[in-house]
Amino acid sequence: MLPVFSSIPSVLDHGSSRVFLRAVDRSKTNVWTDLERADPSDFFTEAEWQGIKAHPQPEVRYVLEWVGKQAACQAINWQGRGGVRLQDIEIWHDIAGAPFLRASLGASSGHDFSDIALSMSGEGELAIGAAVAFLQTPLAADRVSEEQILGIGIDLVAFEHLGSVPDQIWQIILQHTFTPGEIEESLEGADRAGQVKILSAMFAGKEAVFKSFGWLLHQAWLAGFHPGGAAIDFRGIEILEVHSNQPRVNLPGGLREVAQSWRAINFQIKYFFETDVVVALALGLGSGTA
Repeated sequence: MLPVFSSIPSVLDHGSSRVFLRAVDRSKTNVWTDLERADPSDFFTEAEWQGIKAHPQPEVRYVLEWVGKQAACQAINWQGRGGVRLQDIEIWHDIAGAPFLRASLGASSGHDFSDIALSMSGEGELAIGAAVAFLQTPLAADRVSEEQILGIGIDLVAFEHLGSVPDQIWQIILQHTFTPGEIEESLEGADRAGQVKILSAMFAGKEAVFKSFGWLLHQAWLAGFHPGGAAIDFRGIEILEVHSNQPRVNLPGGLREVAQSWRAINFQIKYFFETDVVVALALGLGSGTA
């Protein structure tokens, strides 16, 4: 299990792919102290460090990038491309904000890291990163099975966010964020706190699926496939049965058409409930061919 979370493993296997997770609690772990004392060049390239310093919340960006790179390095080295250091990879963000990897200018490995998908999320003092390594190249029709992971997304939500919403705007948030089916399921909670827990999980799941789409779009663009845009909102992703072993992901809106464009036929969500937060890990599965 990850030191920061009692319910989240550090590794998850799915077919021929493996997901690596890293987490930091800045208020409790020595990792944050070590980061503060370290030379930034031990973890980041010059370009990354300049981007971190220019960010409105540099200390938050610092930790998010660190957990992302840690997870990505584990994924890369698991593939057999050993000896890759944090300084050999850079996390970049495309125009939609989706993170992706590329080799740094000073990297000695000569590897292409475009087949490593990653996602990060932060909440208060907590940060978590996930990276998946493929043994086959996504979007290659003759090499990818229908159960290949095509995209990954992770999101962390504190229960206090929805729990602190004033009663006068509670219904407004429900109607603009959740589908009727989600609202109905949330009423299975024993009380308002129980409903908040269910809705927080649903919201984290929506965010995680959105993030997995970001990486799918990036990979499709690299392969020369440019799917059309779609008007989407949070109700365009419906998450049901959050407490089951297999939560259901429905795409009642424009995202369904986009997903079908490259045969992302299924989305799986894994939930990890902690005392104060919920973590959702979304995996986009499919053949990856247009």
